[in-house]
Amino acid sequence: MDVLDRRLVSALQVNPRAAWGEIARAVGEHERTVARRLQRLIADGAVRVTAIYDDLRSGHGRPVHLHVQVRPGTAAAVAEALASRPDTRSVYSLTGVADIGCELVSPSREALHDILTAQVAAIDGVQQTRTQVVLHTFRTVAEWHAPYLDEREIAELRPAPHDGPQAGPRTGPHVDPHTGLHAGPRPDPHVDPHTGLHAGPRPGPHADPHAGPQAGPHAAPHDGSPEDAAPEGGPASGSPPSAPDGYLPGGVPPDEEGLSPLEQEIADLLVADGRIAFTAIAERLGISLPTARRRAASLLERRLLLPRAEVEPALLGLEAEAQLWLKVRPQGLDHVGRTLSAHPHVRYCAATAGTHSLIVQVAVAHEAALYRFLTGVVGLYDEVTDIDVTLITRAHKRGHLRKSGLRTLERTP
Repeated sequence: MDVLDRRLVSALQVNPRAAWGEIARAVGEHERTVARRLQRLIADGAVRVTAIYDDLRSGHGRPVHLHVQVRPGTAAAVAEALASRPDTRSVYSLTGVADIGCELVSPSREALHDILTAQVAAIDGVQQTRTQVVLHTFRTVAEWHAPYLDEREIAELRPAPHDGPQAGPRTGPHVDPHTGLHAGPRPDPHVDPHTGLHAGPRPGPHADPHAGPQAGPHAAPHDGSPEDAAPEGGPASGSPPSAPDGYLPGGVPPDEEGLSPLEQEIADLLVADGRIAFTAIAERLGISLPTARRRAASLLERRLLLPRAEVEPALLGLEAEAQLWLKVRPQGLDHVGRTLSAHPHVRYCAATAGTHSLIVQVAVAHEAALYRFLTGVVGLYDEVTDIDVTLITRAHKRGHLRKSGLRTLERTP
């Protein structure tokens, strides 16, 4: 990809459902140029627009991360076996103690036991596994975009704060009735000329002085979890007093909404093609256009489904990709997770239960930039007591999409 390709892909990552004309206006290019280049990249498999579930809130399952050690000479076969499973979201070859990293979405806690002890353990070549259960996600890969746009360009592509599914035209981008809502992450600041890294958000007046200039508290994504509205350890506001701590009647977590049968059908179409038009959804499902628009917009607004433009970071010039496993003091876990997740080089960040309490996936240009990230960003946190760094040497699967080299293939059936 050349520089313009990378800028256009970054714009598509900010708003995967934006019309070509909206992207053209934001980046200052002709609409025909934008359409021709992005359609070529999509046709070639370099970019694929899909959508991913918020698994916990949508009721689809519970994500876990596996580190898998394999018998010498079997890494490729084990990675293929894991990637062929429909319940694996991502599969990577890694450096370090583990040979393979895998994110798996288990439909239930009971099923997780069988998956780990019987199914994964039975794969020929697997010698040992280590499991980290996701407790809270600070940033998903769908909320990340490559750092090639300035704040004005990002603002042009982002939605207004309170746009609803029936929102009409306004100054700047508007809601397209045929493609859907604009959904993208918050804007990123400029490149730090001294480090080569993108500086994080500016700390506010109450920022932790140890967090450093790249770790402010204001840009942390809000995922609607009860921790944002209720005291730590207490039930969400409005929960019936007779329910178990933190749960609604029936044993349902307070932030789990689930999908209706029609919403699930619409979600399936958006996962298959994140840019599918509302008119096509209505035709496929035999429903009215207003119903298709309203239901799809609701899924996106409630963030049960997150549009995503999938592309290998290496194609965007970010050739050093790493998973950082951090041990963090409990009292600082939320602060570290929120501030790190706001950094523009962090693609994914989640709190986990296991040997480490935080997983952070970063993408930078080269190993020297990774070193600066470790020392100049992570190293500023007194709450971080230990770190294990593993480099991703090959992606076999991302976002349930199979990979062939740097190209993205179809979703695992």
